[in-house]
Amino acid sequence: MHTDLQQHQTPATPLPPPRPAKQSLWFDRAILFLFLIIALSIPFSTKLAVHAFRAAALLWLVRLVIYRPKLRAQPLALPIFVFLVLTAISSTLSYEPAQSWSRMRTVSLLLLVPLLVQMLGCMKQVRVLAGALLFATLLSVVYTAWQYSFGIGVALEHIKTGSALDRAGLLPGDVITKVGDRRIYSPSSLRERFEHGPLDEVLNLKMRRGAPPEWYDLRIDRAELLEAGLTAPGALGRGHPVRAQGFFNHYVPFSELLMLAAALTFGLAWQARTGAARNLLILAFVAICAGLLATATRAPLASLALACTAVVWLFSRWKVRLISLAVLVLVVAAASLWFQHARGKGWYQKNDDGSAYRELMWRDGARLARQHPWFGVGMDSIYRHWQEWDIHAYRRFPHLKSHFHSAYVQTAVEAGVPALLAWLWILASVIVLLVRYAGRFAAKPGMERGVVIGALASTLALCINSIVHYTSGDAEFMLAFWFLGGLAISVVTISESGRTGGTEPTAQVQQ
Repeated sequence: MHTDLQQHQTPATPLPPPRPAKQSLWFDRAILFLFLIIALSIPFSTKLAVHAFRAAALLWLVRLVIYRPKLRAQPLALPIFVFLVLTAISSTLSYEPAQSWSRMRTVSLLLLVPLLVQMLGCMKQVRVLAGALLFATLLSVVYTAWQYSFGIGVALEHIKTGSALDRAGLLPGDVITKVGDRRIYSPSSLRERFEHGPLDEVLNLKMRRGAPPEWYDLRIDRAELLEAGLTAPGALGRGHPVRAQGFFNHYVPFSELLMLAAALTFGLAWQARTGAARNLLILAFVAICAGLLATATRAPLASLALACTAVVWLFSRWKVRLISLAVLVLVVAAASLWFQHARGKGWYQKNDDGSAYRELMWRDGARLARQHPWFGVGMDSIYRHWQEWDIHAYRRFPHLKSHFHSAYVQTAVEAGVPALLAWLWILASVIVLLVRYAGRFAAKPGMERGVVIGALASTLALCINSIVHYTSGDAEFMLAFWFLGGLAISVVTISESGRTGGTEPTAQVQQ
């Protein structure tokens, strides 16, 4: 009888998770809106993106105190916590605590990862945010193409010896961007502005030179400009950037952003479910790579090529692997020719000042890391104590007082060897997590797996690029990198919890 009763019992249906209170949903939607602002503003305004991140973090803390949602498991919680603690101790013990704590603002951007993991509850949100980041980056590429086609001003092609411009120190290649308050783009409009008006009128010229551009103002009489021969044929030309920098003030962080966006596009194109989507993504990949070439920055391009090849080797058959090696060789050869044309140097040049500067900084970095192994000397303290620490590169190149040109060396010197090991722990954890997910869902292509593969490629590219660039010091790039990493890890956590649909965050309020 007991057996019969058991057979006729209906299994209990699990209760659905309680929905958040209405007020909590407003918090969730506000935070998601701030995430969208971050994605759209990363290529245009780092300041706006950082403010949106801080606002989202503040709202999340308020939401946590008021509604006490159940926190999700955070795969990187321990290495992130250890790294933040070690860098905070280093900043406290720094030779220049104020400068070091100011640099902690860039370090704290890695908190984007746990914030995204806690708030993103469905794949639709991941797709929207990844698409917004890619769309915004493509707009910056379009802007770069416009600069190279339409121009950024009027370039001085020839300067008459002994003229007022020559005496003012102007050089061929300098670009006039404004006359007074009026933007100037073509030689004809500049000549018209010069030729019409009283000869004794003083004109204010806005000038830019070199890359990254140096900006300066020049006040000069109209008569002196006419005497300088600027109205002669061939004296003026349409100005173009020396090296692409998008909306940033430097070509290096812009190239790193494009490296990350290209890695993301590579993953999305590989995992696209339809031919039309794949073709569009391939075009986007080519456009982004063209923008990366326009920066004439070697390390990010090499890092991207090596990272994409490594990912292909991880998840493809031998035939595709061999094809990827052939493509890699062609890319290296073609890029070498391009760099020789754009910068007058190939992938590496022994007598190059940049290479010499790096080698000197690495040598002194290794010495300082041995002298201060536990907590380093403090972030950004080198700029005030370089004479005390006998930094040879600063003595040899007195006009250039820069960083150590390697994220690994920089971290070891400024925060200590334990902090460097914690940093490597974070990167290794990200790589292992994404490789495991991509391998497990190899038979289920789609945008979600594309985001994971793109984030994996970008992480590998970061690891390679960090050898010769202080990537962790570029807030523009680290903001984008942690944002993409947070999206990819959210894909992993959502998949593991079985939540793949819906439009609302699934944070639960304790009853």
